[in-house]
Amino acid sequence: MIEKFFYEHPVFRFEEFAKWKKDNASDTETAVYQSIHYYIQTKRIIRIKKALYAVIPPNETEESVSVDPYLIAGKASEDSVLGFHTAMELYGMAYSVFQQFYFLSQQKIKPFIFSDQYFQPVSLSKNLLKADKQQLEVDVINREGVNIKITSIERTFVDVL
Repeated sequence: MIEKFFYEHPVFRFEEFAKWKKDNASDTETAVYQSIHYYIQTKRIIRIKKALYAVIPPNETEESVSVDPYLIAGKASEDSVLGFHTAMELYGMAYSVFQQFYFLSQQKIKPFIFSDQYFQPVSLSKNLLKADKQQLEVDVINREGVNIKITSIERTFVDVL
């Protein structure tokens, strides 16, 4: 049963795992933490940052696993929205590829590095927050079976300008 979760969630947040465990096994929060710890110890998952994990596929190791950086940015916070140059890369409109990934979030998150890639949170525009339009021109795309949010092409151009 855990294999199905890992297959459907190559990158996941602690909250997603806890909800799945509670829905499928009625586990307590302590048991959820113990499960996460167990899967880290047995090299089934790797911790990217606090509350964010990636699955290590069979026949791969912690050192050899290549985690999709767009999934990391898309799951870096509960409200992550890929934006700026990162969105342009995903749309195939950037003429250069960076090792820096931008995501919009209302949460206070520190930038972090994983696998020599830099993940930079960006606060939402005060005007969008004031107008309660945080999700204005935000699309959902499916990447490796995971839905992540991304600014629309139009909003991406406006944000970049």
